[in-house]
Amino acid sequence: MLLVLGILIGVQSCKGQSGKKQAEELQNKINGVMDAYHKPTSKSALYLEAKVDGKPWVADWMFIDPEPNKSFNVNAHKGDMETLSSHPEKNATLSFYITKDDVKGKGSRKFSENSNQLQFFEHENIMMGSEGEYHITNATAQWIEGTFQCKVKGLESGTIHQITDGFFRVSTPEKWKKDL
Repeated sequence: MLLVLGILIGVQSCKGQSGKKQAEELQNKINGVMDAYHKPTSKSALYLEAKVDGKPWVADWMFIDPEPNKSFNVNAHKGDMETLSSHPEKNATLSFYITKDDVKGKGSRKFSENSNQLQFFEHENIMMGSEGEYHITNATAQWIEGTFQCKVKGLESGTIHQITDGFFRVSTPEKWKKDL
């Protein structure tokens, strides 16, 4: 969705001054919809942290999927919505899916090329990881917590980065609460 947003803004900005105004209006409308789903992080609520090549990486906000069925996207962002289009180099995203069965059984799942890769986007560098795993450490009607680690590889650059000491806390989806 954020990629589509960027493309729409780019297309609109090519139309001159009126295009810039249209892009701003479009951005405001999209932000109005997105605001309901993206939530700021804090150590006592939604949260994701990890080390990327040994350096701390802490999410500023997380995107919440309102209607998950069998899996849930842990979608964490560094940077804010306002700088997304104007300063993309200041933004990064870390994303992977957890399954309802793993949450229910406090289980683990390996990342895999076929079904669940960890995705890490940093500016124009898209990295995918299939060597690693997540582990659910706590699941209540309010929160799902877990740890994760993964090796990611840049799709274009081929560079390898280590994501270690990962921790996440996401709100338990309404549809999952009765099963925990």
